[in-house]
Order: sequence, then structure tokens, then C-alpha cells
Amino acid sequence: MHVIAGIYRVIMAALYFAFFGIGALIISLVLFNVLKLFVHDEHSLRNKSRNITSLSFKFFVSSGNFLKIFDIQVEGLEKLKDDHGMMFIANHPTLIDVVIMISFVKNANCVVKAALKHNPFLRTIVKSNDYVTNDGTAEEIIQKCKICFKKHDNLIIFPEGTRTIDKTNLHFTHGFSSIAIENECKIRPIAIDYQSRGLQKHVPFYYIYFGKLTYRLHVLDCFDTVEYVKEHQDREISAISRIISKELKNTIASCL
Repeated sequence: MHVIAGIYRVIMAALYFAFFGIGALIISLVLFNVLKLFVHDEHSLRNKSRNITSLSFKFFVSSGNFLKIFDIQVEGLEKLKDDHGMMFIANHPTLIDVVIMISFVKNANCVVKAALKHNPFLRTIVKSNDYVTNDGTAEEIIQKCKICFKKHDNLIIFPEGTRTIDKTNLHFTHGFSSIAIENECKIRPIAIDYQSRGLQKHVPFYYIYFGKLTYRLHVLDCFDTVEYVKEHQDREISAISRIISKELKNTIASCL
């Protein structure tokens, strides 16, 4: 029975991710371009594009759960109801972490790799949703983030920059905390406790054979950056930034 279930997961996951890729291409090349014909206000177009993306990702997550490819559960969603202009940070164990987070974070913006602007499946989604790309200098990225916070976007950042290899040894850069300090925004940490192996860095796709892709996401209390800076005025901003990064890394690690 275990062999049959494993073969089922590999085949269904392959078909499912292919379906997701085709769906992303259709949304990118057809739906968003049709939307542009009828919605000319930039603000309205961005909001509608993000709503479509969020609903699509919710469908991806819920249908994957239904087909027993995933087992994704999120704890603490009630904390998000009033979040706006918030920075969301999380550890980054798998390929679909950002998909899962956009499925439940309202008005989500995110920092994405600049290469996605040239990806035929995702480039229109990145452009229509006005996502922040990580090209340019550190100062230019901070300015991009400043613009998104002025629009009251919720900004998703993965401080590791790449997928986690060892969840017992997280490595956060302090770029996110510098951005938060500069923009005087609060930080909402989310711990992604991934309990499987497929979709991880350097792990073959077929490892889904050994079990469902099991995620437990914990929405944690927000961190008041402004208040923290006030309480540590005797320190340099760069030092405060590194301390915040370390504290939030430890907060997330404690939930894994």
C-alpha cells in the first residue's frame, strides 16, 4: 500500500506542478493582459492583479491538500486581520514557500529575484503585481521597499536569500531589518516548519514518494521596530539592525 501511495504522489505531483505552470502562463499571458484592457487606473489594476494571484495560490494550496500532495496548515491567521504596511519574514525551506504565504497575506508584495522579470511563466505576474525585484544596489532596493510601504503593501521577504539547507542552522542577513528600520515598519515573523524532503535545495523531486509535503506555518506576534530602536538609542543603527536580525532568526528557529 505504501508503494502505491508513493507512486501516486510522484505522478500526481508531476502533473499538478505542470498544471500550475500552465495555469501561471495562462494568467500571465491572457488574464492579466485582458484585465489591462478594462482597468486603466494603475492602483486598481495592481489590486485586482494581486487578488487574482492570491485566489489562484489559495486554489493551488487547497487543491494540493485535497489531492494529498500537500498537508499545509497555518496557525494564527487571526493575527493578520489588521495587518497593512507590514513586513513579513520567514525561513525558506522549499520552492513554494512564497506561494503559500501569498495565499493568505492580504495585498502581498514580495522581494523576488530579478531573473523572474524574464521568466515567461511569471514575468507578467511580477510586473502586474508590482513586486520588488532584487536588482540594483542595496540603497535602490531600500527605495523600492519605501515606495511599497507608502502604498501600505504587506512586504514578504526571505532573509536567508535562498532555500534553507539545515533548519537547525538558519542564516539571516540583516538587510530586511535595515529596510524595516529605515521605513519604520513592524515585522511579522512566520515560522515555516517543513517536515518532509521534496522541493528542498539539492533534493530530487521524486522524494515526494516517501510522504506528503507537510507544512506547519506559525504566524507569530509582530515585532515593533520603532519601539525597539527607541529603547536602544545608545547603539548605532547598524548594530541594532544586526541584533534585530539575530533575535527574529532565533524566534523563528524556536518554532521549528
